[in-house]
Amino acid sequence: MKLTLEEAQKRMYENNGNLDLRGTDIAALPEGLSVSGDLDLSKTPITALPEGLTVGGNLNLRNTPITALQADLAVGGEAFR
Repeated sequence: MKLTLEEAQKRMYENNGNLDLRGTDIAALPEGLSVSGDLDLSKTPITALPEGLTVGGNLNLRNTPITALQADLAVGGEAFR
């Protein structure tokens, strides 16, 4: 299941800017996703993060099959370059 940008924005609006997807069957995130708060992807089947992803708070990737992060990932205002 792929999360749409509209659904992600709705979930963040309802959760004070945080996007909590832990334990869901969501396997892909939309391009252009910007999370103002925390992003929790723990225990999801997501294998890669979309290009240009920004996360204003914490990023939780525990128990995911993600093995690499893209060069332009920004978390908590810091870029991983």
